[in-house]
Amino acid sequence: MPSLLKKLLPTRTLASRSVSVLMSIALLSACGSESSTSTTVYQPPVNTDQAVADIIDLLTLPAINDFAQHALALQTASSEFCNNRTTGTLALAQQQWKNTAAAWYRYLPYNMGPSQIADDAVLIEVYAFIEALRFRGNNEASTVRNDIQRMLAGTVDSNFNNKNYNTLGLLALEISLFERISDGSTDSSDIVGAYTDKQCTILSGYNNAMVNRAQFIQQQWRSDYQNSGHSYRDLLINGGLSALPLEDGAAADAKLITSSNEFMDYLHKRTLINDAAIVSGHTWALMNQAITSLQNMIEGAPAASESFADLLQQYAPNDLATLRANITTAKATIEEENETDFYAAVLSLDGNIKRELKNGLGISVGLNFSDGD
Repeated sequence: MPSLLKKLLPTRTLASRSVSVLMSIALLSACGSESSTSTTVYQPPVNTDQAVADIIDLLTLPAINDFAQHALALQTASSEFCNNRTTGTLALAQQQWKNTAAAWYRYLPYNMGPSQIADDAVLIEVYAFIEALRFRGNNEASTVRNDIQRMLAGTVDSNFNNKNYNTLGLLALEISLFERISDGSTDSSDIVGAYTDKQCTILSGYNNAMVNRAQFIQQQWRSDYQNSGHSYRDLLINGGLSALPLEDGAAADAKLITSSNEFMDYLHKRTLINDAAIVSGHTWALMNQAITSLQNMIEGAPAASESFADLLQQYAPNDLATLRANITTAKATIEEENETDFYAAVLSLDGNIKRELKNGLGISVGLNFSDGD
């Protein structure tokens, strides 16, 4: 068991979530919205090895590195605010929260392996302690506020790493930094004037818990996954995951399809426009990060030697055109802040991943649509 995870969850056994690989192609075709064009003949498998390696090295790892670094920067900015409580230092901490949330949404299309390691006793995965909304789809703002009020009225919890997942993460930090806990005022002067030493202790606990988990996910991706002595990056790209307990051994391209599909599924099934980053007013900016991250996965990083788009252009150009058109539509709905059309556009992209992207590259994969439910 990794030492950092022992620190996070000291009395529980950990396991990684396995992904179902048994669903049929016919079922996949029935899920999601219909698109204007689709692959009519299942494409024989395309060699995606280089494209996948570039996605992992140039997009996924930088995304989780950014999140870990921004979480640390948020910890520092929060500490500086508490040491000098002014509207200026509060604004800096609030901006750093936005930066951290944006980095998390850039990572979410790659939510697999390290961020899905689960507490075997309660089946709660690491990512849920950062963003509880994804796990069950419940808006936990009232839960967080009640927990803060409880600690302010009594004793602050001694170990935030052991707190329930729905009282931690980005939401807890957002509420702590963007509103006055007594009445929900978002006026900066009201927040600063009401901030107490005890509330700073709570803010520090929230930051410490998120930094610990961010660094844990980063370490598993980069150096030692599940005590194997190998990074998740290497095991994923080199096909070594099947040697580990509870890993399904699915190919790397299949795992990318699965993780990106689950994320699009999350975006259109959960009421994110009403529930995510509401207090901070950062909702639409996060949706833009999400769609841009999916777009980058398909188009490739600027330094990539090969991308999914390159392969689709060669083997399934109509499918690539469909993907690009629907990404453009999704971005337009974000620009217009049109909630109804946004959900419809994301539903289309959800279907495009299962058909145009998967079939266009001949990727064999079974998708898990449970999204944590």
